[in-house]
Amino acid sequence: MCFSCEIDRPKPSPEVSGGDTKLHSFVDHLWKYSQKTPLEIVADIFLRYPHLSEVARKFFDTYNKFLVLLDDSEKRKHLEELSRDNVASDLIYQDVRKLSHEIQDALTELFLKKNDTDLYELTKIYGVF
Repeated sequence: MCFSCEIDRPKPSPEVSGGDTKLHSFVDHLWKYSQKTPLEIVADIFLRYPHLSEVARKFFDTYNKFLVLLDDSEKRKHLEELSRDNVASDLIYQDVRKLSHEIQDALTELFLKKNDTDLYELTKIYGVF
């Protein structure tokens, strides 16, 4: 949400006058933003920066593979019943783990690498404590 106030700086609302105009605009912006799903927020970021289309493709392709895997009831049941002792040798678990690394790689490219956006600097300001 902090990023959205920097990237989509709210404009003062014309229906509110006086000192509360700026505050009202930010509250309205944050309310609307909080109604979005995390996937919508990430999609909006990628749409804002078309030069990151390969990163977006990597992120959404991997996310789709993850959803397909979760939609497979046999694989989902297998993972639910998988013991901790068998994780290292389990092929389905390894597939999920690989997908999680691919999503993390895409998010790292988006937020933690300089990529001709403000996201790297904003992450240093708001995301790293």
